[in-house]
Amino acid sequence: MHAEAARVATIAARPAAAHVRRADGRWLAPVIGGAVLAAILVWAIATGRRPPDGPVPVAWDRQPCAHCAMLLGDPAFAVQLHADDGSVLFFDDPGCYFSYVAANAPRVHAAWFHDMRADRWLPESAIGFVTTDGSPMGWGIGAVEASAAGVLTVEQARKLVLAGRRGDGAPRAERH
Repeated sequence: MHAEAARVATIAARPAAAHVRRADGRWLAPVIGGAVLAAILVWAIATGRRPPDGPVPVAWDRQPCAHCAMLLGDPAFAVQLHADDGSVLFFDDPGCYFSYVAANAPRVHAAWFHDMRADRWLPESAIGFVTTDGSPMGWGIGAVEASAAGVLTVEQARKLVLAGRRGDGAPRAERH
């Protein structure tokens, strides 16, 4: 009786697929396991996320900033980060974007900055920054076309933000 209990316990511990035997007595677990693995692979390929080809719509006053959690309400300062995995993160201020990227090192596929002077999105490769007094989180920078007069480069703006300075070089006052 003891040996029978051990056999039942061993069978119960096997995966469910291992309980299926073919007519010739061989287990079907390898066949079923292979089918399940193939189905998972097909699903992963079919549902794989790709980054968007361009800027995506923003749910203004409902979409939180990925860095500070403030709702995006002022399009003039918004930023979108499109990650390699297909996810899109939104930021209410360019300073939040630079701070987030420095702290989290995401795999960035593209970044889109809302033009401070026009209702359009510009890719990071085409922007410069002008100083302003009214950015949402007090970084004092807004994106414009790189060809505009007197602009800061992206790298200059990034360095100012990471040093805790506004676009005009003054120390940034903390906002909550």
